[in-house]
Amino acid sequence: MIRVELPQELADDLVAEELAIRPGPRGSIAQILIVGATSTATAISLLQAPDTFVKLAGLIKKRFGKQQGVTLTVKGNRGSVSLDVTNETDVETLAKLIKEGLVGDLD
Repeated sequence: MIRVELPQELADDLVAEELAIRPGPRGSIAQILIVGATSTATAISLLQAPDTFVKLAGLIKKRFGKQQGVTLTVKGNRGSVSLDVTNETDVETLAKLIKEGLVGDLD
């Protein structure tokens, strides 16, 4: 599992989709920041299922893709990567960015 901190509404969606669980009270090791998100951050543990990153990217695009000025930044052990999220943003591109930022693996 990957411990990550991200906006509350995404955490709720991921837990509902059974792609994440709520961990005990320990610090997260990575962050998914979304400029333009309105809720506070929360910690979850992402399950490393084959489609987790694609589903997370789809949730981000669905929830934030229609808003203007939304930028996704992933800060993890591999550094930081950012991308503007628009309605035209490809879900696969978002998924690769998230995976690269969290685990450093683009395969």
